[in-house]
Amino acid sequence: MIGTARALFRDIAAGGKVEGGSTITQQLVKNTLLTSQKTIKRKLDEVFFAMKIEKRYSKQEILQMYLNQIYFGDGAWGIKQAAGKYFGKDVKDLSISESAMLAGLIKAPSALNPYDHIEKAIVRRNVVLRGMKNQGFITNQQFQREEKAVVVLNDKGGDPFRGRYPYYVDQVLDEAINDYQLSQDDLLTGGYHIYTELDPTMQTAIEKTYQNDRLFPKGKDRLVQSGGVLVDPKTGGVRAIVGGRGEHIFRGYNRGSQLKAQPGSSIKPISVYTPALEEGWKITDLLKDEPMKFGEYEPSNYDHQYAGVVPMYEAVKESKNVSAVWLLKEIGIDKGLDSIKRFGIPLDSADRNLSIALGGLHKGVSPINMPRLFLFFQITV
Repeated sequence: MIGTARALFRDIAAGGKVEGGSTITQQLVKNTLLTSQKTIKRKLDEVFFAMKIEKRYSKQEILQMYLNQIYFGDGAWGIKQAAGKYFGKDVKDLSISESAMLAGLIKAPSALNPYDHIEKAIVRRNVVLRGMKNQGFITNQQFQREEKAVVVLNDKGGDPFRGRYPYYVDQVLDEAINDYQLSQDDLLTGGYHIYTELDPTMQTAIEKTYQNDRLFPKGKDRLVQSGGVLVDPKTGGVRAIVGGRGEHIFRGYNRGSQLKAQPGSSIKPISVYTPALEEGWKITDLLKDEPMKFGEYEPSNYDHQYAGVVPMYEAVKESKNVSAVWLLKEIGIDKGLDSIKRFGIPLDSADRNLSIALGGLHKGVSPINMPRLFLFFQITV
């Protein structure tokens, strides 16, 4: 109570948000019962809840609850997952030095992750061991032995989100980190409530589809990869996403949102037909559909069949390549580039050519952006 009162007084005096330190019981309350808002009211609620918990449970029970839900980094929640993630063991089989390393991770799970920062993790482990010795939990002989213990990492912890929409969780975390400048540790330990457009039925269906190897071509040495995104046609909210085939890696490469590829003919309504309609063309106007060259560029229809001329609606329906390129030349490349930019697709100087009519973009577009573009296209047109 004295420490909490001191922290509150300092923050009130400074006119800032409540940043005072918390006991383990208070952290347990914050992570399980309250939000992560930094307000005086939440801090007071935290204190009173902590007092009630202290009256009902022993310190050992509180510590056990805390260790079972705290984040240890690398996708490991709770001490059981952490023991498997870092050492491939059950908690009861951990050595003193391994236990000390896990205890040390809690302060900064990402910065002290032994897979990425082994030296820092060892230094932190030794700090914990020294504290154990000074507090009489281990002897000086044990301290000297465990301080010299070689760290043997062994990841058998598995994916903590396996079977629970892992690619969707990845995407939510990535957007929160990139859009709101939150750290992974903050998101996984800060008690945030994140509301999404996830449809469990759709997500389960797309995951099962990607697990069915018969639906995909066979690769020679590796799986043929793919990414898929399903969105709500009314709101644009992401209902389901899968980032690849095979074993999922926590926050690994997500082909549903991170892959950049040429959009192909799917971009024609955006790069050609929208600006043409804006310029006064009508869907019944005739477009040329015959073999032709545009300087060094010579597009062709996918079936190499040509009708001479076709109405615009027929060119769209049959996805005529030559007609789209011819129309873009008629209205001007600048009109097409401007339309693409307005739909939110980033371009660079290498994209200034007629091939943008057929989706020949220099950097490409991710699958998650394409359905959102067409939602915007529906609303705009």
